[in-house]
Amino acid sequence: MATEPPAASKLVYLAELKTRLRELRERQATDMLIRMSTSAVGETFRGALKGSSTSSSGHINIKRLIQGFENLRKTSQQLNDLHELPEELMNVDVRRLLRGYEKLIE
Repeated sequence: MATEPPAASKLVYLAELKTRLRELRERQATDMLIRMSTSAVGETFRGALKGSSTSSSGHINIKRLIQGFENLRKTSQQLNDLHELPEELMNVDVRRLLRGYEKLIE
């Protein structure tokens, strides 16, 4: 059974969907990078490695280093819990869209 080739308008629509999906993924990745760079992770890490971790005699203050790394662990767990999706992607079944697109371009 021969199937009709997809209409040009359908191909254009699917190409626009694919472009929009790529843009949304790039925006999401950018947002995550911004969140990570402005979070307290950098500040806590710098604090753990600065002179505040050494005592006046020059020895490393192990308790402060341990506390700094514990703070980093807690902060990274909080960042892992922040996987929020943009509103545009909330109810989008990306796999279904891509399967439909693959079928259409075959």
